[in-house]
Amino acid sequence: MRRLAASVATTIATTVAATLVAATPTFPAVTTHGSATWSDRRIAMQLVLAGIQMDHLSQALTWAKNGVGGIVLFGTPPKDLGAQLAQVRAANPVPPFVSSDEEGGEVQRLSSLIYRLRSAEWMGAHRSVQQVRARAADYAPRMKALGVDMDLAPDTDLLVPGHFISQVHRAFASAPAAVGDYANAWQRGMRSGHVVPVVKHWPGLGHSGNTDDSLQSTPPLRYMKAHDMRSFEATFAAHVPAAMVGNMVVPGLTETDKTPASLSPAALHLLRKQGGDHLLIITDSLSAGAVRDGLGLSQAQAAVRALESGADMALVDGVTPRSIADAIVAALQSGHYARPAAMASVRRIMAAKRLTTPPDAPTAFTPADGATGVARTVTLSVRTHDPLGGKDHVWFALRRHHSTAWSAAPTARVTVPAGTRASYQPGHSLASGAHYEWRVRSCNTARFCSAWSTAHGFTTS
Repeated sequence: MRRLAASVATTIATTVAATLVAATPTFPAVTTHGSATWSDRRIAMQLVLAGIQMDHLSQALTWAKNGVGGIVLFGTPPKDLGAQLAQVRAANPVPPFVSSDEEGGEVQRLSSLIYRLRSAEWMGAHRSVQQVRARAADYAPRMKALGVDMDLAPDTDLLVPGHFISQVHRAFASAPAAVGDYANAWQRGMRSGHVVPVVKHWPGLGHSGNTDDSLQSTPPLRYMKAHDMRSFEATFAAHVPAAMVGNMVVPGLTETDKTPASLSPAALHLLRKQGGDHLLIITDSLSAGAVRDGLGLSQAQAAVRALESGADMALVDGVTPRSIADAIVAALQSGHYARPAAMASVRRIMAAKRLTTPPDAPTAFTPADGATGVARTVTLSVRTHDPLGGKDHVWFALRRHHSTAWSAAPTARVTVPAGTRASYQPGHSLASGAHYEWRVRSCNTARFCSAWSTAHGFTTS
């Protein structure tokens, strides 16, 4: 993806300030009926992943209030990045992805706040697969602590001497199976720290030139299937949550010699087939020369075309999310971009966000803490809160007062739609005149849980 020059960043800051003067809307959390009733604009904003210079994060705060699906960090991180990103994530009940290119080597933006990563090529030559997974598992929670919950990595391209990816040391190895093993190790390590990994640049950039600068082509589809695409197989088999589709032309796959894979219905259909229906498909930056010079499209036009062709999120850079959303809304309202397809993309986005955002802690405990005269056939009840909707699994733990440990307490799981009450009745009558304690926690369908609540006590009649 492209790095913005300082002069361009200044221009963007002026443009954003002028464009977003109007009061920004706020959105409620996803309700129990999901996102089916969302407005076209709310859907459109969720499909945008927008680049932002880290010295202009105040813009991202406005974007988040408007419901942007995610941001991509560029530039040098400020020392208070974590505090600023906390404000961005708190600006909307459905927080945006905060993503960064944390590959290692020449492609790493957070090294000054975390630590420097070796390049993928170095790791592939000097570290085992297990060591690479351990490195990712150590790095991911450090990203998460800063508020960054999506890694635009691992690079899953092949190391092909003389070509762009090898020149900047971004590939783990030359053999597809080895690349797949290392990429799978990295993505598993990231997921263990609740960071969404994004394998890239499908169908493989190893044999191509730099698409950021100009339109580039790979070998024909038959060759790509036997070589470059094979490196993605292990990550797809492991249900990697997201993939970035590249801006290269693939003879025999993309429709014309100027159509990049990111805008190709045939390419995106094949990626969906290989990666599965759950896979969140993100375009490479639509500011790239390959898009601009190949088809002469603006980023707004390219975003609509990518989404219509089967992508789930359009990555843009140097433009406001609002301008991209305007084009998407127009496509939805004209019927060129089908609402069911857009809703399917929103569902994939929400599913990926559940990997990084747990439910809120349950509230409204019944019986209340300190209640007396409670029936021995008590029903314990709480209200769930989950900004991402769907279903939540609520765990109840009940014990007699002065019991030694919660680990020995009976537990029960109740599944309810997010935002509704969850109730649990023990399978036996409690003792008369006894003091009990209970606590709960909520887990989403991605098994990301809130902390256990504090213990609430009651006395039976």
